[in-house]
Amino acid sequence: MAEDKDLFRKAMQGVKPLAPKIRAEKPRAVKSARAAIKPAQIASHAAPKKLPELKRGDSAGIDDSTYAKFKSGDMPIEARLDLHGMTSDAAQRAVSDFIVRCFVSRMRCVLVITGKGQGSKRGGDDLFGKSILRDALPQWLNMAVLRQKILAFTHAAPRHGGSGAFYVLLKRQRHS
Repeated sequence: MAEDKDLFRKAMQGVKPLAPKIRAEKPRAVKSARAAIKPAQIASHAAPKKLPELKRGDSAGIDDSTYAKFKSGDMPIEARLDLHGMTSDAAQRAVSDFIVRCFVSRMRCVLVITGKGQGSKRGGDDLFGKSILRDALPQWLNMAVLRQKILAFTHAAPRHGGSGAFYVLLKRQRHS
């Protein structure tokens, strides 16, 4: 064992670390949010109020400056969910879990990538150009348990996926 360490040190003499590469922004890990969720927090969100249906691009209750940043993609994206390759059922569960975890983690703006539908197939019928997940996402976001956590959603800017992705603006949690 000591010989291995000596051999390694000898082999690494004069080696310098590579210069760091500039990388794209990394969103905060959402996985850590799961550990932070307490049963009491989940229970406090279990009794949803009836809210009006949100439509893509609705901005009621958001000041103009915040909405402009949100819609243009200039608001920091705190987490991303990519639904590519998922079935509709799996994607719906993933979206629900993702929104709840992000809300509990006090995130504000998140990105849900649905894709544009070029690879969608159902029962052998080619549905080229029709995105099942993209079309279903607004309905899922309007489910009562999620709707109470969401202020707005809209298609992403082209640099974040355009019509194949959605920005979702989450409400701030009120302290009780």
